[in-house]
Amino acid sequence: MNLILFYTLLSLSAQSAVVTKANFDPALLKQVDQCKTHSNLFPTVYLLKQWHLPPQTNTRIPSKENASLPQTANQEQIYNQLSTWVKEGVVDTVIAEGCEGEIDSQFKEVFQGWSFQDLEKRSKEPDYSRILAHPVVKLEAKYGAQVRSLCGDNSLEIKNSQLALSDARAAVGYYSRLNQFKDKPELLKPYLEGARQVYTLPETASVSLALKTVAEDFKKSWTRFEDSSHQRNLAFSEKAASASTKKPIPLVIGGLHVRDLKKALERKKLNCVIFEPLAYQNDEETMQDNLKKVMNEMKVK
Repeated sequence: MNLILFYTLLSLSAQSAVVTKANFDPALLKQVDQCKTHSNLFPTVYLLKQWHLPPQTNTRIPSKENASLPQTANQEQIYNQLSTWVKEGVVDTVIAEGCEGEIDSQFKEVFQGWSFQDLEKRSKEPDYSRILAHPVVKLEAKYGAQVRSLCGDNSLEIKNSQLALSDARAAVGYYSRLNQFKDKPELLKPYLEGARQVYTLPETASVSLALKTVAEDFKKSWTRFEDSSHQRNLAFSEKAASASTKKPIPLVIGGLHVRDLKKALERKKLNCVIFEPLAYQNDEETMQDNLKKVMNEMKVK
């Protein structure tokens, strides 16, 4: 074998076993995984798992509930790590989910009740890091020209995935009650009537037909959800691949996306390191696994 070819193959083999070393604060994050790809052609993507707030939550309104939201520590840890990376010049580009385009002074979207302008006005306050808002919008409002904050999402698919997930959850609710009360007519009645109405079944539809219809609807809804999530992940990977920086690129993302997004990044030959904030709770990933389990167990006798 040609010696040059031999050493080239040896070098490539060694690269495949490389463990990517990332500079991060272990008091804020822990590294839990990384992509199998180790290319020098692209910067490394840092996936930071975000524990989502419910969309309707408005943290600008002081309340007892807002003061005790469990996601607070998770979001604060993400922001503080991003802030350190920007201040130390480790990163100059960050990618966000939940929006399209670029986050700057003209950004109009509002998250958890906070606009870019609201956050910019508060950005010099000593407790700014504790504001519970979109961490990337908060970062841009604080550092401006020091960082480029990109939206990597697909707005149409955000709506599609939210609707599909809502439909899937509704189907699981109907299915579990219909199955639970199928031999108890009085308890079954409101759920069977509701299923007939929601799924446009005849007024005389049996519980067996209702269960079969709901199970089929769930599977269709879940497929729609996975398809929309996959399209969003393709958008994230494309945004990361096209970013004009040689520094690591943090991408703040809901944990539900990470498994498929990792594969999308690997197909793009992008390096990635996956982090969990110490306060992260994998409720979305657990929900995903549970719904898949329910789908596999949906059998109509």
